[in-house]
Amino acid sequence: MTALEDLRTLDRDRYIATLFLPEEKQQDVATLLCFAAEIARIPKLVKEPQMGEIRLQWWVDTLETLTREDTQDHPLALSLSHVVKDHDLPVAPLVHMVEARRFDLYADQMPDLEALETYLGETESAVFQLVALVIGATAARNASEASGLSGVAFGMARLLAAQSAKHIPSRFDARAHCSNRLDEGRNAVNALPAELRAVFLPLALTDLYLRNKATPLRKQWRMWRTARRGRF
Repeated sequence: MTALEDLRTLDRDRYIATLFLPEEKQQDVATLLCFAAEIARIPKLVKEPQMGEIRLQWWVDTLETLTREDTQDHPLALSLSHVVKDHDLPVAPLVHMVEARRFDLYADQMPDLEALETYLGETESAVFQLVALVIGATAARNASEASGLSGVAFGMARLLAAQSAKHIPSRFDARAHCSNRLDEGRNAVNALPAELRAVFLPLALTDLYLRNKATPLRKQWRMWRTARRGRF
């Protein structure tokens, strides 16, 4: 199976969004997104935190040798190494993405808004920024604000839809904050060059998740309409 086919199973939202990107970049983008989805599901697959720690640490160790020749025998790690080399991507955000997922192994409550936004920045915003670098490295230098805001909005909306109470700080109006970040994210994305806006198509699903109307058909229609308009 190709990375794009794997992504269809792992994260359908981002799979659909990837289909609107330039065809020659889709497999590389899908590899990045498969990596993000793979480490996100580790805490869900293990029964004991220690087993999750071992699997996440394997990825940290693997990422540290990712750009060396002939060091990868794991199919996803091998594909990821080619993407990192071909697009000169930074490895540090990938490591931070893995480290952030350690939180998901335990029952601890997210302590405050700052911690939540840091977590979403490392797990969701980083994905937008890395995909932007694959699509257009020069233009992506100005995409950090859009990536940060979009990752927080989209990621928080999906957490709310999944009713993941441990991720949402107590005594905090998460829906209102998510809606504010969505408005800010739209403005930041619309200010980007047209070639990069499609990178942020998942952001268009945020209000569907907030309104509990994120059906597969509605989500596909929303991304198609947003891609056709070229604005959020």
